[in-house]
Amino acid sequence: MKVERQRWWGAPDADILAAAIEILRKRIAAGTATFLVKVKAHRGEPVNEGADILADKAISDPKVGKE
Repeated sequence: MKVERQRWWGAPDADILAAAIEILRKRIAAGTATFLVKVKAHRGEPVNEGADILADKAISDPKVGKE
């Protein structure tokens, strides 16, 4: 992971990226399927607005991210 980290270290939110990579590695090791889906990031896009609302709710949920 040290070599990978050097490629993006210093980038904004590098700590978040490192945490996401660690979670993905654990999921891979456990044989869990993970799907990443690109979401159009334009304001006013109904599906994106819904995703933003769900993300905001998840941030405030103390159970989220406690794997």
